[in-house]
Amino acid sequence: MAYNLDDHGLQVRSCNCTSFKRLKRAKWSLLPTWKRMSRSPRRVVVAQLICTVVGCLIAVVVGLILYRNSLQTQRQEFKLKCTNRQEILMGEVANNLNTSFMILGLLASRSNLSQAAWFNFTANTDFLRPNTPRVTYVERITQAQRAEFERKWNSSLLTLDSNNNALPINYTAAEYAPIIYASQEVTYAKLVDVRSFRTLNRTLDNARVSGNYAMSPPDQYAGIWRVATYLPYYGGSYPRTPQERFEKCIGWIGVSIQVEEVFGIVLGRYYYDTEMDSAVVFMPQTREDRLPNYNCDPRAPTCALALYDPHSRIREESITIVPWTYATQNFELRCYATRSLRLTALKRVIAWPVLMMIVVLLCSVIIYLALKKMQAIERHVFQVETMNLDLRTAKQAAEAADKAKSRFLATVSHEIRTPMNGVIGMTNLLMGTELTAQQHEYVKIAQASGNNLVSLINEVLDLSKIEAGKMELESVPFDIRVELDDLLCLFEDKVNEQKLEVSAIVHDSVPNCVYGDPGRLRQVLINLVGNSMKFTKHGSIFVCVRIYNPEEEACSSLMNSSISSSPSSEGSHRGRRQYEAVPKLVKIAEIQEWSSCDLRFDRIGLVETMAPRLSMQENLLSSEEAVCRWRTWVSKKEESTEVDPKSLSLIVSVEDTGIGVPVHLQHRLFQPFHQADSSTSREFGGTGIGLSISKKLVELMGGKLSVISAPGKGSIFEFTFKVGKPGDTIERTHNGERDSECYGEEKLKGIRVLLVDHHFVRQEVAASYLGRLGVIVECISHMDTTLTYLLEKDRPQIDAVFVDLQGVGMSQAIQLVKSLRKEQSLMSMPVLALSCPLNTTAEKEELQQAGFTQTVYKPLRRSTLATGLLQGLKIELRPPVKTVNKNANMLAEKRLLVVDDNLINRKVARSMLVRYGATVECANGGVEAVELVKTKPADSQFDLILMDIQMPVVDGYEATKRIRRWEAENCSFCRAPENQKWEQQAPGVLHQCAHNRIPVVAVTADVMQGTHEMCLSSGMDDYIPKPLDQKVLHHLLERFVHNDFVNQPGSLLGGSLICI
Repeated sequence: MAYNLDDHGLQVRSCNCTSFKRLKRAKWSLLPTWKRMSRSPRRVVVAQLICTVVGCLIAVVVGLILYRNSLQTQRQEFKLKCTNRQEILMGEVANNLNTSFMILGLLASRSNLSQAAWFNFTANTDFLRPNTPRVTYVERITQAQRAEFERKWNSSLLTLDSNNNALPINYTAAEYAPIIYASQEVTYAKLVDVRSFRTLNRTLDNARVSGNYAMSPPDQYAGIWRVATYLPYYGGSYPRTPQERFEKCIGWIGVSIQVEEVFGIVLGRYYYDTEMDSAVVFMPQTREDRLPNYNCDPRAPTCALALYDPHSRIREESITIVPWTYATQNFELRCYATRSLRLTALKRVIAWPVLMMIVVLLCSVIIYLALKKMQAIERHVFQVETMNLDLRTAKQAAEAADKAKSRFLATVSHEIRTPMNGVIGMTNLLMGTELTAQQHEYVKIAQASGNNLVSLINEVLDLSKIEAGKMELESVPFDIRVELDDLLCLFEDKVNEQKLEVSAIVHDSVPNCVYGDPGRLRQVLINLVGNSMKFTKHGSIFVCVRIYNPEEEACSSLMNSSISSSPSSEGSHRGRRQYEAVPKLVKIAEIQEWSSCDLRFDRIGLVETMAPRLSMQENLLSSEEAVCRWRTWVSKKEESTEVDPKSLSLIVSVEDTGIGVPVHLQHRLFQPFHQADSSTSREFGGTGIGLSISKKLVELMGGKLSVISAPGKGSIFEFTFKVGKPGDTIERTHNGERDSECYGEEKLKGIRVLLVDHHFVRQEVAASYLGRLGVIVECISHMDTTLTYLLEKDRPQIDAVFVDLQGVGMSQAIQLVKSLRKEQSLMSMPVLALSCPLNTTAEKEELQQAGFTQTVYKPLRRSTLATGLLQGLKIELRPPVKTVNKNANMLAEKRLLVVDDNLINRKVARSMLVRYGATVECANGGVEAVELVKTKPADSQFDLILMDIQMPVVDGYEATKRIRRWEAENCSFCRAPENQKWEQQAPGVLHQCAHNRIPVVAVTADVMQGTHEMCLSSGMDDYIPKPLDQKVLHHLLERFVHNDFVNQPGSLLGGSLICI
C-alpha cells in the first residue's frame, strides 16, 4: 500500500478507498478546528499562552533592537554635539589671535614705530579682541647688541620677580628678547626679557623655527588662566628653511589670551543644557610643560589641567573626549552626560515593546504596521528635538544680543554724557554772567542744543520702550510758536551753508498755550525738517501749523470716490472756499492744487472745515486768494463734534523743494533702517530710522503721519496730533511770562511798518511774526506802488519799511531803497531787509551802501526780528540783568570733595558748587579720594563727597566701600565687642558707621536700569545724573542741607548694614 503527503502533511492512501469520507474526517481530527477547540478550554488556554509567549519573545527581541539603535543614536548625537562645541572653541581662539596679530601690518608699515603709536593702535582695536587685551612686541637682541640696546633705551634689561616687580637681570646669554612695545595693560613689563622665563623661552624658539605662531602652556595670572602666543617677525621677506628662519628672526608679536574667559564665553552659552556638561582640559606634552601651579603628580605619566569645568566633573569618566592641537599645545574637550544614556534610551523605547505585546495577540500584520508607525514617530520625535534645539539656540542668541545692546547703550550714554557735562555746565555758568542780548541768545541756543542732545540720548535708551508700547508722554503747557522758533535756530548753520529759505507759520486760531509733550513734538519736527534739509539742495522748506478738524475723515471717502480717477488724488494740497458742482472740484484736484481733506459737503455745496494749507511754491496755495482765506478762516466751535471738548487736534505740514520720492518707493520711508533708494542712502547718508521713530511717536500722540511726493517736485510730510486746551487764565499767564523775557519788545507795540514782498505767503509769514510783537503791518505786493504810497500825504504814519530780498529780488530792492533815499521826507526812514544768508561780504556792503538800515536773516524768529527792528528804529535795548545768586551762603563753611577722573568735569562741578559758598577740593580718581579722606583732620573733615562712578583703577563703588570701612574702623562705638561680634556673624556684609558718616553722592552718566540700586547698595547716600543741571544740583543740595538723602541711614547704635 502506498502513501503520499497532502498539503496538510498527512499520509493518505493513494489507492481507491470506498470510505474516503471517513478518511477525510480522520485527517481533520489530527488538527482540531476552532469549533473543536472551543469545546476544550484547556487547549484554548495553552494556545493563548503559546501565542503570548511568542509575542512577548518577539516584543523583547524588537525592544532590544530598538534600545540598541536608540543608544547608538544618542551616543552619535552626543559626540556630534561635543565636536561642534570643540569647533566653536577653536574658532573663537583663532578669531582672537587673528584680530590681535593684525598689528603685524602696523609693525611692517612703519619704520619709526613708537610706544604712543602702539598705544593708539591697541586702544582703537581693543573692541575687536576683548579677550586679548595684552599685546606686546618682543625684539631679538644678541649679546653683542645688548650694550647698544641698553644705551638706546637708557635702561638695562629687566626681569620680573614673583610679585611682578621689575628687576635688572643678573645673567648673560647668547640672545635676549626684551619687550619694547606693550599695550596699556602690560606697560609694567616694558624691557623685560621674555627669555628669562623657561616656558616662554621654549615658545619663542618654537615660533622662530616653525615660522608660525606658537603657544605657551597655560599659566594662572590674577586668578585667570592665560596662554602666551608669539608670532615671529622676519621683516620684508619670509625665509623658507628652518635654519634661515632661526637666523633672520627680528622679533615676535606676543599676545596673552585669557583662555579661561574665552572658553567660559563659548561654553557658558550651554551652561543650562539639560543633556550635556562640558569641560576643557589642557594636556602637557612633556614634563617640562608641567608648571608648579598645575598640582600634577610627578610620578603620573600624564597630567590634565582643567581650564574650564563649571560643574567640577573632571575626575569623572567622560562620555566623549575630543582632542585637538592648537599652536603646538594639546587640549581636550570632555563631554559628560547629565543623565544616563542607557536609562534615557530605555525610556524612549519601553512603550513600544509593551504595545507590541498587545498587538501580537491580534495578528502579525498589525505588528508589522506598528513597527512602521513606530519608525515614523521616531523620526518625527528626532525632528521635533532638532527644532527645539534650534529654537533654544536662537533664544540664547537673542538674549545675548539684547544684553550686548544694553551694554552698548550704557557705554555710549556714559561716553557722550561725560563731555556734555562740561558743555552744559559751562553754559549754565555763563548764563550767570553779564551778557548782551545777542550773547544771551547764543548761550541759550548752545544750552538748548546740549539739552536736546541729552534728550536724544535718553530717547535712544528708551527705544525698547517704544517697541514694547510702554512709552509714556508728558502733558505740560508749552507754546508751539516758541517751539518752532527754538527748532529753526538749531538748523541755522545748515541754512547758512546751503543758502536755503526756511520759514514757519502758525495759524492765529492755534492757542498760544497748549498741553502736550513738547519734547516728543520737537523730536518729530527735527526729524522731518532735518530730512527735508538733507534732500533739498536749493529752494525752500516751509512749516505750516493749523487746527485739524476730525470731520474731514468723514468726508474723505466721499471726496476720494469723486476724484479717484485722478492718479494724483493722493496729494495734500488745499481747496477753495465753495464750489457749485463736483466736476469743477474734480478738475482742480487733478492738477494737485487742492485737497478733499479741507472740504466737506453741505446742503448748499462744499464748505471749508479747516484753514487751507499755504505753500511757498508757485501754485494756487501761494496765491492772494489762498492767503485771504487763511486770514479769514475761523474755527466754528458751535459746530464742533469733538468727543473730548478739552482736547484739540493740530496738523503740521513740512513742505520742501527737494528731490522727491517716487510713489512706488514711498512705503519704504517709514520702515526702520530703510530709505527710499539705496543710492539715496549712499549720497545723502542717514540710518533711515528717524521717520520710523517719528511715525511711532505721532501715533502715540493720537495722530497719523503721511507723505506726498513726486520726483523733482519736492515732498510734503503731514502729521496730526492731539493737545490739551488750557484755560483762559493759564493762557494769559503763559503769554505774559513769555513776553517779559524779551529785551524791550513792549516798545514795539503800536508801531506801523510797511512790508514789501511779491510773494503773498512769504509776506504772510513775516506779517505773522511782526503781529506777535504788536506791530501793525501794511503789505504791498508791487514795488511800483511802494514809493507812491509812501509819498501820499493822507496815509497813516509809517515807522519802518521791510523789504524781502527773496520776494522782490536783490537788484530791485536796492533800486527801491535808492529811490526812497532821494526823497527828502524818506531819507531818515528805517528800511530793513529780510533775507536768506548772503553769499558774499560784497553783497552785505552793497546793501549798506544802498541805504538799508538793518538786515534780518532768515529763518525768522521773534527775538531776532524784534532786536533788528529795535536797532533799526534806534530804540535802546533794555540792558541785560545779571542773575543774582540767591544761594551764595547756602553751603557756607561747608567743605565738599569732588571726585572725578576728568579735569573738565571737576572744573564744572567745582564752579557750580563754589557759587553756593562751599569750600571745594578735587580728587583725580578713587585712590586719591580715599587718601584725602583718611588724611583729613577730624575738625576739617569733608561734609559731602560727590563721587564719579566709572573711574580707572578704583571706581566710585569701591572707593565708597573703602571710605565706609575706614569710618567703621575708626569709630570707637563701632569697634565695641558686641558690634565686632555681629560683624563676624554676618560675613559678606558692609558694616557702615552711622556716627561719623560722610555723605557720598554718586555722579553717574549711566542711566541704565539698576545703576541707582548699585550706588545705594555700595554705601552711597544719593545720586545725580550727568550732565550736571543747575536745578537738579540745587534740589540735591537742599536735601543735603535738610539731611534728607535717599539712602540716609538712621541713628542706629550699631550702625547700618549693606550686603556686598
